Amino acid sequence: MSIERAIALLQIQRPQEALTALTGSDPEDWRTWYLRAMAMASLEQWKETERLVRNGLAIAPMEDELLSLLSTCRAEQGDLAGAEAAILDALRIDASNAQHLSQYALLVGRVGQLDKAEALLARASEEDAGDGTVLRARALLEYARGNGKLAELRTRELLSLNPEDPYGHHLTARLAEDRGSLFAARRHAVDAAHLDAEGFGGSARETLVRTHWLLWPLWPVQRFGAVPIWLFGVAMLFLLPRIHRPTAFWFTWIWLGYVIYSWVAPPLVRRLMR
Repeated sequence: MSIERAIALLQIQRPQEALTALTGSDPEDWRTWYLRAMAMASLEQWKETERLVRNGLAIAPMEDELLSLLSTCRAEQGDLAGAEAAILDALRIDASNAQHLSQYALLVGRVGQLDKAEALLARASEEDAGDGTVLRARALLEYARGNGKLAELRTRELLSLNPEDPYGHHLTARLAEDRGSLFAARRHAVDAAHLDAEGFGGSARETLVRTHWLLWPLWPVQRFGAVPIWLFGVAMLFLLPRIHRPTAFWFTWIWLGYVIYSWVAPPLVRRLMR
């Protein structure tokens, strides 16, 4: 009964209650350790998660779900070689598992092996094209490649499959912010945080700051980066006096005000929102 209750609590993002539900559960059942580890992973306690996973593997060394979670632990702690070894062990046990293939694709994509990631996701799609993990990985890969339109298409597919997928809302918020749809970015960021406060609460707060109406003038800096905007300003300061001095005079003062505003406004907005 405690196992089933813990699973239900984890599905609705209540890891602390899931840990309480597992109190007194059978320590010889690998699922006890797996679910405790999942709860700690939700709380981003990665060292403790790995310890719990190892306890589970001591009982059931061939459980690929434990190996998959071990890979996640190691990746989150920066041990990418160890993460790869763990997910490959999981794939040796279940080579056709679309979720494991997607996880491996995201891992190699993280180190820039985008073509290998694409090949792994093609295999995952052959196994289960409609799996949420596959769609999520494809969306993230397209985003990493800079293919905003394809990433949006994948996130729409993901949210049509599961309208309450927090990763789908999070990525939709990022894409909306990139194209300047600030209201959509705020809405999806808040939705992601409501669905998974532990995972996306911090990023939602940052999105709310970046899309605050006081920072709308700074959208070009957020979209293109400070260096290109700075270079544009410097170029105009050199060119305009040669073209039209009155325009250069006003541009200089406007540009100076914009630079000062870009320094002052973000910390002010953070303080106001806090």
